[in-house]
Amino acid sequence: MPIFDRPDRTLIDAFRDAPTAVISDNLDRLAGLSGLRPFHRKGHLVGPARTVRTRPGDNQFIHKMLDLVEPGDVVVVAGEGDTSRALVGEIMKAIAEKRGVAGFVIDGAIRDSAAFAASDFPCFARGVNHRGPYKDGPGALDVPVVDLRQCGLAGRHRRRRRGRRRDVLARHCRRSGVGGRQAIGARGRDHGGDRGRNLHGRLREEVAPVAAKRRQKEKWA
Repeated sequence: MPIFDRPDRTLIDAFRDAPTAVISDNLDRLAGLSGLRPFHRKGHLVGPARTVRTRPGDNQFIHKMLDLVEPGDVVVVAGEGDTSRALVGEIMKAIAEKRGVAGFVIDGAIRDSAAFAASDFPCFARGVNHRGPYKDGPGALDVPVVDLRQCGLAGRHRRRRRGRRRDVLARHCRRSGVGGRQAIGARGRDHGGDRGRNLHGRLREEVAPVAAKRRQKEKWA
């Protein structure tokens, strides 16, 4: 199993209240997942993404991940978008909350949706199904997941995920050659005015050189 390379806490905190549209603009407007929606009552989601790749309708490796998480981690499950069986429900939600998980992002279905709707524990998923999962495997932990690769997120295990309101954005957080870091956020409500403009400038200074360097490398690849 790959060793999880945890991003710095200061990086995560810096994006906790950042306007998501501004972050997206500075990430070439490419990163983002579609088709997921929030099932929790309120609140946003940001933290290191602990990825789980599993076959449709099976949550054995989600249980394994819940034995590895640290407080503040986001459990991100690539379930191939299948909604024929739920991958998590109220019991796994309770386990995750007890272990300090920041929230779930599930490319698949959940059940016990009323428990999520009455809670501020963030959960983004593709749908709801009362049918429970199998626990046979196979699966993998802390690996690149297909849905993120399709969004331009292939590669490393150092990742942050941010979710607020309806949408989810993700991006690698890796060290750059210019001393900065690539960062990620989540699409949610927009913030205008001076606060948005000031942050836009600050993020552009930090992120734009990284994006330009990446585009130059791809141009000559």
